[in-house]
Amino acid sequence: MRTFPLCLLFAVLISTVNFQFDVCAKVRCTHGEWLYEDQQSITGWERSRLNLLLKELDHTLSIPLLLAASQLKPGKFSQIVQILEKAFFRYKIICNQHATPLQTIYREEAILIRKDPANYQLTNLEQKLRNLINKRASDHAFKSNLDLLEYKESGGGSNKPLKYFFLTAEYYYEWFKQGAVGAPNCCDKTRVYDFASTSIEHIYPQNATSGSSVFDSTLEPFKHSLGNLTILDPALNGMGDNDDFLTKKPIYKRSSVFLTKDEIGEKADWTLNEINSHKRLLIDIGMKIFTI
Repeated sequence: MRTFPLCLLFAVLISTVNFQFDVCAKVRCTHGEWLYEDQQSITGWERSRLNLLLKELDHTLSIPLLLAASQLKPGKFSQIVQILEKAFFRYKIICNQHATPLQTIYREEAILIRKDPANYQLTNLEQKLRNLINKRASDHAFKSNLDLLEYKESGGGSNKPLKYFFLTAEYYYEWFKQGAVGAPNCCDKTRVYDFASTSIEHIYPQNATSGSSVFDSTLEPFKHSLGNLTILDPALNGMGDNDDFLTKKPIYKRSSVFLTKDEIGEKADWTLNEINSHKRLLIDIGMKIFTI
């Protein structure tokens, strides 16, 4: 009877365990689930970013890198998720650049992590993504394309990127108002909005009836533009609908969304000047947040 070398048996067992872990992690990752059992050291806000990256932005191309990064400590893994979501939103979603260079960077970094996870540094990933963005998704290109971001009516495409942008702008709004000093920072990570339940709100109504007191031929062409949009928390969804601004203003002032409460609810009126001003503010916030 042939004996099975003990060292080889251990190698097979370890390989099997690692394979099962990778398969399990891949399934969880594909569903946007946090990969670590320890939930104490990472906030719910940080965990939610993984779901946004994979489920709402549909950046499944990053899964091989994320699986490799699951060998790192939770804090460093969270940092990688936040780096990837900002780079992907700017480079691919807004500037519409080809994803192959991202895939190349992810493959290179995954190899580095698996070789030596204990000594892996984020600076290498950041620098590669920064170089790519400077080359193909420059500040000028990003700003110009943000200016074109607008609401898509039914059949015109997904509004997930638009909602993601507003939610992210809201999370970093306090940091921006404080001067946007240093790296982008969410000042209050206890607030986590449910992506599906949070609605995109048209300030000048989406469906103002021609001839009604609400209808404004000056604002009508701009109703889907970035400057005429905000988000409402789930508690206020559906309120106001196609009412005029002065009717909806008290609703905005009750919102828990600071961008809506402070930047919209405090306006005296809603004209083309306010739409343009609101768009400039949102673009300025975006330019500060989506940097690597």
